[in-house]
Amino acid sequence: SLLKELWLGSNLFVGGIPSSITSMTNLEYLYLQENNFGGALPVNIGNLNNLVELLLDENKLTGQIPQSIGQLNNLEVLTLDNNRLSGELPGTMENLTKLKRFRAFNNMLQGPIPNFSRMDNLVEIYLNDNMLNGPLPVLSATSKLNRLDLANNELTGVLPVSLLQINSLELLYLSNNTLSGPVPTDFGGNRNLVDLYLDGNNFEGPIPGIVNSATLRNIQELLLHGNSFSGPVPDSLCDRRAAINSATDPAQFESLHADCLLVNGFVQNSCRAGCCTKCYAGSSI
Repeated sequence: SLLKELWLGSNLFVGGIPSSITSMTNLEYLYLQENNFGGALPVNIGNLNNLVELLLDENKLTGQIPQSIGQLNNLEVLTLDNNRLSGELPGTMENLTKLKRFRAFNNMLQGPIPNFSRMDNLVEIYLNDNMLNGPLPVLSATSKLNRLDLANNELTGVLPVSLLQINSLELLYLSNNTLSGPVPTDFGGNRNLVDLYLDGNNFEGPIPGIVNSATLRNIQELLLHGNSFSGPVPDSLCDRRAAINSATDPAQFESLHADCLLVNGFVQNSCRAGCCTKCYAGSSI
């Protein structure tokens, strides 16, 4: 077939995706999103190696993502979110070096996140609301990543400073995992973070302050509650919130959440007046 584009999204198609579709090797755009397709992805999906965009989100797909998906070396957009996919993300995905947008949130995916260090063109990764475990992914120092959502998984280990040093990164959501250890001093020096969600983990040690005047200069939401931090919210964070909110720029430091936990009768992670927008109360220890 010479067909290059197949647009069947937002219909009421049911049944499995026919394996014969993998013989349409000239396809560049395959849109099957927002239907009721079920069953497994065709095992030979990698035959479609001219694909630029593959949209399969919001169906009822089950089973594992085929290893052959790593053969789609021209792929730029892959959406698999809101299905019933399970198993591990294939390690062959590291071959998708042209991939820009990858969405597979709200599935039942397990196991570790593959090495993304060769995937320099990634702009967004949404893998939230799965059962992924192991450490945070390895990303290239030259990454163009703008949005990374890994919330509501079972990830462990520390928050590497290299992740926070990706200057293109604006949205980082790590809520409700089992990450631990200290948060890098001065938040890794990131200049462009807008949202940083660290809530619902096991982070400990003092809450980092702001040393460099450029750090968190665009921050709008910083969620720190539900951890084991010690000491108060630093004045430098409160000063940054006051400075951003008094500027003429319409962007505001809208949310700063921290714990207000009584430890031996003393309040931990307390904010000075007018600083935190929400203070989570905890029981005494």
